[in-house]
Amino acid sequence: MSGKPAVYTTLAQEFEFAPIPDKAYTVELLYYFKPVAMSDSVASNEFLANYPDALLYASLAEAEPYLMNDARIQVWSSMYDRAIANISVSDEDSEFSAVPLQMSVTTR
Repeated sequence: MSGKPAVYTTLAQEFEFAPIPDKAYTVELLYYFKPVAMSDSVASNEFLANYPDALLYASLAEAEPYLMNDARIQVWSSMYDRAIANISVSDEDSEFSAVPLQMSVTTR
């Protein structure tokens, strides 16, 4: 049976629609990703690989009170805020690419 999909499920890294699409349809997808937390056994993650400056400035701002150098907190905080703003702009710019996604129908 084919037609306009009414339901879907995920199988591994694929979406399966039912009924099987009879033509191309536009699908809006909201996706949440939870990165792997860093630990003794995990030396890097998506944040460290893509936004090391934000992690550096946040760490420096958090360290200053312990180093009794409160005057530098504002410097690191403003640099952190700028890094986060750049991440937000980058995220918004990548939200809508110039090329629409293509869906192909496969049967199992």
